[in-house]
Amino acid sequence: GHFYLDLAVAHGVSPDESDFDITKYDLKNLGGFPLGYLVELSGPEGSGKSSLAYRVVGQAQKRGMKCAWIDAEFSFSKKLAVINGANLDELDVADLVDTDDPTHLYSAEEIFERICDLCLAGYKVIVLDSVANLTTRAELDNRLDEGGVGMAALAAVLSKALKKIVNFAAKFGAMVIVVNQMREKPGGL
Repeated sequence: GHFYLDLAVAHGVSPDESDFDITKYDLKNLGGFPLGYLVELSGPEGSGKSSLAYRVVGQAQKRGMKCAWIDAEFSFSKKLAVINGANLDELDVADLVDTDDPTHLYSAEEIFERICDLCLAGYKVIVLDSVANLTTRAELDNRLDEGGVGMAALAAVLSKALKKIVNFAAKFGAMVIVVNQMREKPGGL
């Protein structure tokens, strides 16, 4: 829904380039982020990753698509969502708080299963904000003896789960946006 961004994402060009010829492009179908794929938004803290995801959700909603937001960081901002065009009445936000059992912490594995369920249920845009705050089931269960803690364990879970998510996204025509925070020092702030 944004001319410059859609053109850059879909075609790798910027209208600011001196040799840009607008007549080469179908202005009714510029492109943008694709349905049926996993899209990673990564960058340093405060670089606009979540704001871009809110904007994508807002544009998708304007096209009649069902959207969901999984807030793994407990940082969902209603104000930013609205500023970026999201309709909160039509956006399903999962804050990962179990009202029946407030001590329950959701594992990365449970969240990835939820994403697949959302694809199956007809959601077209699903945002996971963010991967940086996910914890494996083994780490939550404090199974240190199984080697199930730390970044390596999460990477192993991600490696397996993302294959399944990519297949579900492709099969059901959903776009899964994964927000990922880049860190200068792994394990540091």
